Order: sequence, then C-alpha cells, then structure tokens
Amino acid sequence: MSNLEINIGVVSAISIIFVICGSLITIAWYAGSKFAAIETSLVWIKGDLVKLWAAIQGKEAKRQGLETPGSPVNPTQKGSTWLVESGLQNIIDGDQYKSMLLEKLKAILPPNHTEYDVQEKASEVLLSFKDAAMMGEVKEYAFQNGLEYDLILRLGRLLLRDNFLGWPHKINPDKP
Repeated sequence: MSNLEINIGVVSAISIIFVICGSLITIAWYAGSKFAAIETSLVWIKGDLVKLWAAIQGKEAKRQGLETPGSPVNPTQKGSTWLVESGLQNIIDGDQYKSMLLEKLKAILPPNHTEYDVQEKASEVLLSFKDAAMMGEVKEYAFQNGLEYDLILRLGRLLLRDNFLGWPHKINPDKP
C-alpha cells in the first residue's frame, strides 16, 4: 500500500484557512439575513395567532357567563368567584405584585393609549407571567376545578385594567 504525502508551506496553509473562514463568514452572513426575514414573518404570524386566540377566548368567556357583553366588559359574579377563589384577584390587587404589574402595563402601552388599549395590553401583561411562580396557585385552582387557565387570566385583565385606570372593580350579575 502506498502512502499519500502532501507538503505545503506555512503561507499556503494560512491562505487556505483564510479562504475557508472567509467563505464560512460569507455563508453565515447571507443565511443570517434570510433567517432574519423568516423570523420577521414568524413574529407577524405569531401576533395574528395571539389575536385569534384572544377572540376565541372572548367568545368562550361570554359563552360560559364569565364576562358581560358590552363596553366596558366586566366580570360576572361567576367570573368574580373564579378570580377570588383562584387567588388571581389577590395577585393583581395585593401589595406584593400590584405596582410591578402596573409598571409592566404602563411600559407596553402606546402613546395616547385608549381605555381599550389598556384592557388589551393588560391581557398581554398577565400572559407574560403565565409561567411565573406567582401564578402557581392560579394554575393549581384551574387544574383542580377543570377550568381553562387562560380564561382565568383573561378575567384578570379586567382587574388590572381597572387598577390602571383608577376604576373600582365592577361585578355584573350572572345571566340566567
């Protein structure tokens, strides 16, 4: 069996390394711009899916009698019971998290926001804490009672909205 021997100089070896590294950098730069475009598209799609999910949850909340129709939307007695029993009302209104939640809400509101903006962004704030330790009791309540955790958070947005706008919490009677 014969041996293959390649002899190159140091300058040639360094040149080959520079060519390979330059090629890899060029490929990464080109691919990176393509990935950025894909990422931008996915962010847009994610935003639409979040809006669609919110619309579905809104229909479900009204179907289950948790929120009243009309404007402004308020929880019914049944919705209020879920908020109290789950502990979410205490999280939103209690001293431990209230100011932090209000600061987060203020930070994401657009300039010249409307009351509707406050209500919708309040939902985003609560969803951003969906997996936080402070929500453990709420999750456990939803699990133990066979309820949708997202619906409880949806109701909580109404309390956070009221706190931000300085409104008292209003509870509407259940519809028969």
